[in-house]
Amino acid sequence: MAKIDYVDLATMGYRGQGVAWIYFVNRHDRTIQIPNGFTLWDTVRNANVRPRMIHGYDAFFINWTNSYTLFQNGVEVLALRNQMQQTLEGVDWFEYDVEMGP
Repeated sequence: MAKIDYVDLATMGYRGQGVAWIYFVNRHDRTIQIPNGFTLWDTVRNANVRPRMIHGYDAFFINWTNSYTLFQNGVEVLALRNQMQQTLEGVDWFEYDVEMGP
């Protein structure tokens, strides 16, 4: 959870299949609408993320393949950087050969 100011907090929920959402809560931990002035920028697609409705409130849906920047009135307040990754690893018992072309 990221404290934005004394009232609004940004937090995340997990939806599954690599999708999560950013939503806001007040100091009483109750979900609120996205406060005026907040925008989310997808740095991979170079586009604003449009809010979508979930559980009666607007939220920003995100996925693990992209990185994002949250702005309040044009000032960067939070960055989410893609760190989920795939790694190809061999196992000890697996034998393989690599052949070079002619």
